[in-house]
Amino acid sequence: MIRLAILGTRGIPARYGGFETFAEEIAERLQQRGLEVTVYCEKGCNSPAIETHKGVHLIYVPSPRLGPFSTILFDMLCLIAARNRHDVIYMLGYGSSLFCFIPRLWGKQVWLNMDGIEWKRTKWSLPARLWLRAMEWIAMLTSNRLIADAHAIESHIKKHYQSTPPISVIPYGALTIHQADSSLLVEWDLLADDYYLLVCRLEPENHVLEILQGYIASNSTLPLVILGNYQTGTHYVKQLLTITDARIRMLGTIYDQTKLQALRFYARAYFHGHSVGGTNPSLLEIGRAHV
Repeated sequence: MIRLAILGTRGIPARYGGFETFAEEIAERLQQRGLEVTVYCEKGCNSPAIETHKGVHLIYVPSPRLGPFSTILFDMLCLIAARNRHDVIYMLGYGSSLFCFIPRLWGKQVWLNMDGIEWKRTKWSLPARLWLRAMEWIAMLTSNRLIADAHAIESHIKKHYQSTPPISVIPYGALTIHQADSSLLVEWDLLADDYYLLVCRLEPENHVLEILQGYIASNSTLPLVILGNYQTGTHYVKQLLTITDARIRMLGTIYDQTKLQALRFYARAYFHGHSVGGTNPSLLEIGRAHV
């Protein structure tokens, strides 16, 4: 039996972002196909901590609280913990690729999901962007295989690097939803086909500000519903919150899949402004509701 470890997320069940959703979905499916799958989680992400989720093993690792270095150190600690327990280490994201040599010292395979062009994200400071640019290059040296979720990412890698590990392009998939419970919309005083929807992290590269400005200029009478964490306290989020318009409704984060399906299924239109990330699961989710 192949033993696979998934690293690079805050853990499952998914309550944080796209990588967590991806980790949960693929872990469950691979486990059903006979693999022994383990997801490494941030200690404290589940309260109380659970040992398994949908047949997938969960291992908890403490996450240091050291500002921008927290994620890097957490990934390093996960790599150390997983170094000799599994056949394949699947790391989501390349921000800690410098440490991906660790499991390889024990003869383990390390696969890296390249996600998007992280060093172009405007949310990062200049030092962080330089670090991510270096980590993208180092990923070519420390991994056995690269995973891209789109051919555009594969093209980017081949354009910038003459020598790379083998690259596998595995596009995200989505199941079609033919119906959802419209009565759930009552919670937010919404009517089917009578609102617009935006689902994303509230960050500059997702062009939320431009979407809001365009929506206001349109003079539309339909409300714009925004799903995203508006309590992060970042400068960008504070800028968004200065926009006061009764038609704009910030609902925060919603992880209840039944409610999410209803909101996606009954939206008149979906706004998508992502510019530098990889494939965005929300775009597929809204698409699958109307296939």
